[in-house]
Amino acid sequence: PLVPPDTIDPVVVLDFSGQVLTYHPPVIVASVSIFLNSLNVTMEVPSKDLEIHYTLDGSLPTQDSHRYTGPVQLAQSTMVKARSFYKGHPVSEVVEREFRKVEPRPSVSEKDLGQGLRYKYYEGEWDRLPEFEKLQPAASGISSELDLKMRRRDEKFALRFTGYLTVPEDNVYMFSLTSDDGSKFYIGDQLVIDNDGLHGSLEKQGYVALAKGAHPITITYFNKLGGKELDLRMGAVSERFHSLTQQEIMYKP
Repeated sequence: PLVPPDTIDPVVVLDFSGQVLTYHPPVIVASVSIFLNSLNVTMEVPSKDLEIHYTLDGSLPTQDSHRYTGPVQLAQSTMVKARSFYKGHPVSEVVEREFRKVEPRPSVSEKDLGQGLRYKYYEGEWDRLPEFEKLQPAASGISSELDLKMRRRDEKFALRFTGYLTVPEDNVYMFSLTSDDGSKFYIGDQLVIDNDGLHGSLEKQGYVALAKGAHPITITYFNKLGGKELDLRMGAVSERFHSLTQQEIMYKP
């Protein structure tokens, strides 16, 4: 109407018969952005009437570029660029995602490892993970699994676990770290997941390419007040996550 029925908050409702064509950019889908040998990449767009055209050489997609019809297998490091088209005309911005072919992180030669992880337990009050090297532990020992059972109280404490993670084959491995409050997960000196700070139960994920064998790991954790939780799970790409088993975590006697 010429005069809005509500001068402050008018609402207009549009009813359509049939499906509405909307111009969405494509989504480039893959489980991870690194791979060892090959990786399948898929592309999606909500409107079925749109076509996706893509390039693998870094150039801008045009109507003459490859048309997406199914999964694209990558065998080398590639910059994938894609764009939605309707009746030969581009109708979205260009989206891109880089995928890298990598070498797995080398394993270490450690013999006669025992099952479990070494831990050091600290007491204090922090808002973020402390500098453990500057602290004197209140207790230390070996834990058969990654848990909080060795704590002496429920609040204002921290833990640092060290040991080795063994993997059965060369692959890209996904990790999921859940904690309340903060935590971090390292493989060697590489920070894989940063879940630090004051927060409730929060999950963060990361991934890394690992060679078959043992890899040094460090998990750090602190709890200030309230709830407490620490859980690290893993799985090879395309597999389900599982909690670390006693056969996978080791320590050096």
